[in-house]
Amino acid sequence: MGFSANNKGYIGLGGDLNSSITSSKTDMYEYDPVSDSWRTMTSMPTTFGMEESAYFVLCGKLIVTLGNTLNLANATFPSVTKQTWMFDPANGPMGTWTRLPDFSGNPGLGFSAVGFALGNTGYVVGGDSNDANNAVALQMWKYTPAIISVSGNVTICQGLNTTLSVNGNSIYNWFPSTGLSNIQTASDSIPGAITQTTASPLSTITYTITEAICGQQYASIKVTVLPVPTVSLSASVTVCPGGTANLSASGGTSYLWSIGSTVNNISVSPVVSTNYNVSVFNAAVSNGLCSKDTSIEISVPFVKITSANNTICLGTSTNLSATAGGTNYLWNTGATTSSITVNPIAATTYSLSETFGLCILSASNTVDVNPLPVISTSGNASICGGNVTILSASGGSKYLWSDGSTKNSITVTPLSSTSYTVIVTSTFGCSDSSSIKITLLPIIALTNSQTICSGSSSQLSASGGNSYSWNTGSTNNIITVSPTSTTGYTVTVSDNNNCSNVASALVTVNTIPSVTVCCNTTVVYGQSVTLAVSSGTNTSANWMPNADLSCTACFNPTVNSKTSAWYYVTVTDTNGCQKMDSVWIYIKNKCGDIFIPNAFSPNGDNENNILYIKTQNSACIQSMVFDIYDRWGVKVFESIDINTGWDGKHKGKEYDSDVFAFQFQATLIDGTVISKKGNISLIK
Repeated sequence: MGFSANNKGYIGLGGDLNSSITSSKTDMYEYDPVSDSWRTMTSMPTTFGMEESAYFVLCGKLIVTLGNTLNLANATFPSVTKQTWMFDPANGPMGTWTRLPDFSGNPGLGFSAVGFALGNTGYVVGGDSNDANNAVALQMWKYTPAIISVSGNVTICQGLNTTLSVNGNSIYNWFPSTGLSNIQTASDSIPGAITQTTASPLSTITYTITEAICGQQYASIKVTVLPVPTVSLSASVTVCPGGTANLSASGGTSYLWSIGSTVNNISVSPVVSTNYNVSVFNAAVSNGLCSKDTSIEISVPFVKITSANNTICLGTSTNLSATAGGTNYLWNTGATTSSITVNPIAATTYSLSETFGLCILSASNTVDVNPLPVISTSGNASICGGNVTILSASGGSKYLWSDGSTKNSITVTPLSSTSYTVIVTSTFGCSDSSSIKITLLPIIALTNSQTICSGSSSQLSASGGNSYSWNTGSTNNIITVSPTSTTGYTVTVSDNNNCSNVASALVTVNTIPSVTVCCNTTVVYGQSVTLAVSSGTNTSANWMPNADLSCTACFNPTVNSKTSAWYYVTVTDTNGCQKMDSVWIYIKNKCGDIFIPNAFSPNGDNENNILYIKTQNSACIQSMVFDIYDRWGVKVFESIDINTGWDGKHKGKEYDSDVFAFQFQATLIDGTVISKKGNISLIK
């Protein structure tokens, strides 16, 4: 098939219905005489070929009605198809195909069908229809795209929508697009086409509908949008339980409340906080009244008592709390706090009142009390050591003994007097405990194991019976032992019940530390001497007397004594064992002669340059004054320190060889006063 539009030529390929039935086409091509070129256009989107079809051109668009054709999906001849398609070469770069209403003639088009157009109307002559009788159809049919009518609600409420559609046989464009879900619809006779558009305008609007093939047919429809009512509603309020609230709505012509009332003013008495909804209506539309829904909440305060546990065991407690938000709490216990802790001895109801705004609220809660189990225990309270006894408990459904047993009876063989505790739990889950003390006969009280130092003694004592037998052979209850090494002692104690028991104690013997102090020494008065102690590791030392010692808790103190004395050192090890040693320090009170040279030579040769006072023991001098005068009686030197000598200068001036006079006076440590006078020659 071929046609021309917009100064270009177009050819659609059909097919060759040969014996193999394999060649059928839906291709479309365009010829441009200006460029003398062909190009491929969009193929017809169907599974049937274009052979044996009729076509005509309306308003520059190709209208094709398919007749007896090959099914490209399975390469078979179906019954005669009546599909009608429109090809618009100017729509898009390669043209577009659009489905139109199927051909309405019966039977369909045959091998010799033809089509033509006159004005805006197309005509089709049937041809051989390939029906069951292979009849020749000579009917002529015409197709004129038109708008018959437009339907839909023309009056809606603001915020709602209406469905609009066109009754016709073509495709239709809608303008403007404001509020439309689809701006193009089609006849409902076109398979799979969108036949309706939903209009949701915010205000009154007129839509214009144009037939999409030739654009000559058009219609319009006006959608009037009525406003919804502007609703005024009472403010949310709070009422006390049992109180009444007046609710009022305005802005409409009729009302419908959620409680069923149809007046604008209602009175309500909710028992709990409640939302009340009202629908307000005004102008009428074809499908009802324009309305708006709104709601108001009436708050009703309440108080509730919550409990950690509403059932408790006797002797335990639980906490009761009021819901938050109130003030001025008052419980029937007299408490004024929002929560209280209670420990009733029987089932008790606790009530509360509180203030919430202008409301007085109240609530109550009952706490039930389950009793503790009544425990009975049995078993021998006194047994001889080594014997067994059975302890039993009753009064509950579960048992737990201090030895871990979960039976109601246990067999025990205590090694000493022991208390056994059993926790008994009732069917209510309440628990209590009881104890049984098993006393061993006899009960021996024995001195604990002791630690002593070598050479010391320890006293061990036992009690609890009337006869005693120690492994030392003693039959007294108290013995004194002096072991030289660590030794264990046992005692067998018997009583009047013919029961006996054995106890033991260990006496640990620690060796004493070694100590040697060196040595007895004679020193000149004023001189010092260092004492040396030899001992083992991990020991400490302590000296006495502490006078004239550099330290008393050290191993090597320095003695600077004025009198002879014994010094004692005690060495202690980590076990507390001690040993003492001593040393004699003799002080020889010898000062010797004090000599003052009669000449010196301060000439810088480092020999006899300084004039010093000479003594055998300078420590013997307690105090001194040494003065030197020139021949005119001027004092040129003075010293109170025996270690400070004269260098032959006075106020930085060096003297030449000359004779000087001196005076010396000293007090010794023993109180002796010594005075000397004479001359000194300075030689250069």
